[in-house]
Amino acid sequence: MMLRSLVSKSTTSSSRGLQCLYGGGKSHSYQMMKGGRMLSSLEPSMTFGRRRRQELSTSAVPALDEDDYEEEVSPVIIHKTKSNTKAGTGSSTTSSAKPRLHALREQLKKEPPLQSFLNKKNNSNNSATENSNSSTNNQTTLHWRELLERSQETEYDDSELLQQREQPAAAAAVRPVLTDRFGRHHNYLRISLAERCNLRCTYCMPPEGVPLQPQSQLLQTPEILSLARHFYNHGVTKIRLTGGEPTLRKDLLDILQGLNDIGRNDRESNNNNRSGLDELAITTNGVTLAKHLDAYIDAGLNRVNISLDTLLPDKFAQLTRRPASYYDRVWESIEAAAAKAPHELVTKINVVVMNGVNQDEVADFCALQKQFPNLHVRFIEYMPFTENGWNMDKWVPYRDLLQQLEQQDHVQLVKLPELDPNDTTKWYTTLENSTRMNGDKNLGRIGFITSMSQPFCGTCNRLRLTSDGQIKVCLFDGNSTISLRDAMREGANGMELDQLIQHALRKKHFSLGGHSSPEHILADSDQNRPMTLIGG
Repeated sequence: MMLRSLVSKSTTSSSRGLQCLYGGGKSHSYQMMKGGRMLSSLEPSMTFGRRRRQELSTSAVPALDEDDYEEEVSPVIIHKTKSNTKAGTGSSTTSSAKPRLHALREQLKKEPPLQSFLNKKNNSNNSATENSNSSTNNQTTLHWRELLERSQETEYDDSELLQQREQPAAAAAVRPVLTDRFGRHHNYLRISLAERCNLRCTYCMPPEGVPLQPQSQLLQTPEILSLARHFYNHGVTKIRLTGGEPTLRKDLLDILQGLNDIGRNDRESNNNNRSGLDELAITTNGVTLAKHLDAYIDAGLNRVNISLDTLLPDKFAQLTRRPASYYDRVWESIEAAAAKAPHELVTKINVVVMNGVNQDEVADFCALQKQFPNLHVRFIEYMPFTENGWNMDKWVPYRDLLQQLEQQDHVQLVKLPELDPNDTTKWYTTLENSTRMNGDKNLGRIGFITSMSQPFCGTCNRLRLTSDGQIKVCLFDGNSTISLRDAMREGANGMELDQLIQHALRKKHFSLGGHSSPEHILADSDQNRPMTLIGG
């Protein structure tokens, strides 16, 4: 079995790869070994990496947090990484050893988690971004009715539009609700169902954890379906459910069925010549997917993306801060999903590539297609978010990765034509598959998501709805969220919801949330939510 052959590779090679997990980077010298394994020579700066690796050793990785499967969430609970037990003493690390986490807990005792999080953002004085300013009236804190009034009086800055060589008249043109000032129509809605997650991935969650909101602050199933219907009526044809971890929602089946009914009812009545949702998808870590997959498909699911960043169980434990045994559960889900491909379920694996962490495994991920011919594998550039450990040394640009695969790993790739202008993925196929493809797009492909090195913002068609009902127009913009939840709960009608959505889209920048580079995004990351609170 291919899995076993991959995992059985030298444990020495595996441990060396882990030595770069927290301290490595391009400053280290690398030597490509046989089989495409990239091994790091040890340098003095590895001391920090060894210490962090010891702290997060698999023997100290805890089981699920108590909130992982509980439906009710305390208003002051912290979605945290468990502190380790001091060796030889059996005592837990006290809060004094983690002053930032202790301060956050104390603050949450005095104010609601979301307001605490927003206050932290609003008080930030980062001058590195055009979005930072001294105003105390950030729109995330405004009541929605006040926001509507102000939006009617606002003169929008259209300098970005003019820079894109659009006609000035386009700025004032009347456009459909989901079309922004650059003429981009948004037909793809990503809905985050949960803030909670049963993994603690290093690139997704800050070390001290994140504040969770009480269950009452999150969108309930009828609210999710109502908003989804609203977006569908304005042209959304693709919906993806994200998190957190969406499979932790106990009502996930109801949500899937309800979303599928939106499209099915229109297919049956041929309402407005609509044919229903083209895609109903989910992005998951795969820990619990396998045991419910058949039910999800019966409820309407037709696409699944499974996040997996390593094929080595020990490294999986390091990256996720969870036991290595969880890897087997993820692999079981990959096997189950791949067995449904391509006709029942389009299945993709998402891999966030980090230099010195898992860059040496990309060839092995490509080789998975020998076992699963219809499995698509996508390599995602590491993106900067709130305290997720991003730095330039860990970032692997798409061109570097492509060169490594072709010249060092000897994986021959063939570029595929771009069939969908809104597709965020640059698609390739292996030379072997290209001879068998003959136009069959279901055959497994290799993809690259180049958010940092070659942004695809010009054809962006995505909107995000956070688990607490904030509409988010760009992954990297922390200043343009508007609460549709509050408006809906206070009786906003359809026209008022449209105005709020239009206001959010009017503020959408042309590229990267108004930032000019990955470093610029990083400098402004305190203005944004951690990835786990956004929904990828």
